[in-house]
Formats: sequence, C-alpha cells, structure tokens
Amino acid sequence: MRVNGKIIKLNGKVVDVVVEDYKDMQRAVDGYIERLPVEERHGVTVYCNEEGRVHELPINMTACLWLLRNNMYPSMDYPIHGDVLVVGLPNKDGEDTNIPEDISIQEMWVEPSFMITVE
Repeated sequence: MRVNGKIIKLNGKVVDVVVEDYKDMQRAVDGYIERLPVEERHGVTVYCNEEGRVHELPINMTACLWLLRNNMYPSMDYPIHGDVLVVGLPNKDGEDTNIPEDISIQEMWVEPSFMITVE
C-alpha cells in the first residue's frame, strides 16, 4: 500500500503525506489510529488518534471545522483531539486509496509575524 493523503495538524497547517502501512498512519496521528464515522459519499476516510482525548491532546479546530462545514461529522459534542489523517476510500480489497484531487482542506495556519515601530 502506498497512499497519498493529507495531515491536518493541530496548528491548522495542512501537510501532504505518503503512507505505506499502518505504522505510517500511526506516526501521522501520533498514536493508535481510529477511523472517524464519515459517510462514503464524501469520498474520504479520516483517521485520528484513538486516545487523543485520554492523553488530553488539544482539540484540532481546523479538522473539526472542515468536517462540520462539509457535513461529514455529526457535531462538536465529540471534538477531535490531535492531528488528523485524510486519505481516500478503501478499494475492493479494503485498502485505503489516494485522497481525491478535488478534496479541498482550507489551511487555517498563519505564519506568526510582528512589526517593530520606532517613534
């Protein structure tokens, strides 16, 4: 398995990734993987850290907002903690596929900056 996907980082940045096995998937979410209940009609499979809430990882607001805006996730009653991996739907053999090219995940990360003024 060699699959192109995206990681939605806690800081809001969206990063391209290639995963070759479940170990790569675990590295992407920094722990055991859990598949989120996203309906097939959306064309993606979404994984998060299964123990994100237990380990008190911060809530991934970018992932939560993206999923909610696209009606992929039921509600914020169960927020997603930690980094999120997004890949394509499983094929007939049950293996994940590449993330579809038409899937757009808005990056909400802004490079910190400041300005010094002298009077």
